[in-house]
Amino acid sequence: MSLREGDAILILPEFARLYPASLAVVRSVRSDPFRSAFNEYTVEFANSSTEKIFEFQIIENPLDQTTLIADILFDTRKQLGSSFGRGEISIVNVVLQTNSFDVQIKIIPHSAAARSLLGHVIEREASSRLQNVEVRLMRKSMTLATTVADHRGVFRFNKVPSGDVNILVSVPDRLQRILGAFSTL
Repeated sequence: MSLREGDAILILPEFARLYPASLAVVRSVRSDPFRSAFNEYTVEFANSSTEKIFEFQIIENPLDQTTLIADILFDTRKQLGSSFGRGEISIVNVVLQTNSFDVQIKIIPHSAAARSLLGHVIEREASSRLQNVEVRLMRKSMTLATTVADHRGVFRFNKVPSGDVNILVSVPDRLQRILGAFSTL
């Protein structure tokens, strides 16, 4: 990601509570020549306050799209309690939800360190899976992999590391994006 002065940004939900708002505009950039994740941005919020923020805490926020923040609606690990998966490798289902979309994800463990994800995005009003949408899997703001949902509306990521990840779904015909966070553990 190479942001410049004047670019709009969105602070990832896990960091948003640290700042006055989740939307801001880049006012200056201080690059780290060794680790781009630590590029430092001075950003300005709508109330004219400024803060310094690191690249790993933000993503670009295209002005021609609305980013919808998805909350975890369902996670089999939480719903089934602590006895779920004790000593065995179990498939986990997670549902992320916005006002109009559900992102349904199946986490399939292959080992302690690697998983694959299989999922689809449903527009609730139409009750249909979205086809040909771009899906980006990220650790913080760093892209791990990108794929496109197929003609059935299914997307897949192989060899996903364990831990916290973000998912960003671009729905260009609606000028919207869906951003959610969950754990693959």
